[in-house]
Amino acid sequence: QDAGQPGEFMSFGTGARALGMGRAFTAVADDASSIYWNPAGMVRITNPELSSFFASMYEGTSYGFTGYAVNTKKKGAFGAAIVYLGTGGIEYRQSRTDTNTSMFSANEFALLIPYARKINYELSVGGNFKYVSQSIRSESGSGFGVDLGATYKAWYKLNLGLSLKNIMPPTVKIREKADTYPLDMTVGAAYHMLSGDL
Repeated sequence: QDAGQPGEFMSFGTGARALGMGRAFTAVADDASSIYWNPAGMVRITNPELSSFFASMYEGTSYGFTGYAVNTKKKGAFGAAIVYLGTGGIEYRQSRTDTNTSMFSANEFALLIPYARKINYELSVGGNFKYVSQSIRSESGSGFGVDLGATYKAWYKLNLGLSLKNIMPPTVKIREKADTYPLDMTVGAAYHMLSGDL
């Protein structure tokens, strides 16, 4: 449903657990994939974590996420992550009848630098500073943006989450066309009916 939007590759998701829950992870986020879903969730990490996800898609397209997060508790949680989408072997020709063809690739990439901190027992906030780039054949462009997130423990079994992606949106310009990433707001709630991890 997001096909064609600027930065659409950033909506594919990551993590078998989060995707298995139908992407309803904004209020649950508690591992290294929190960098993607809701950076405020990094404060729930107890040990340093590395998360990696790869998907081989249609027509030789590949998508992936790799993220690392560590929670220092006293100074907050830090990390880094990359998200990428790449397609190679695209045939290029000047016209339909042109027999002189060449091959090119199209790639999109994002580097996320997150930080999260507990404000008090109930409230945690976090954010990503991100660099994004796009390249098509010999043309390329890049931009910078910011995401914000928050989690709130409303009750001992009820967590609320808020994610604001592109609150400061990146703008990527290739030739004369500039694309600005749209704001993506997600609100979630999680009720822990069972003890232990899900």
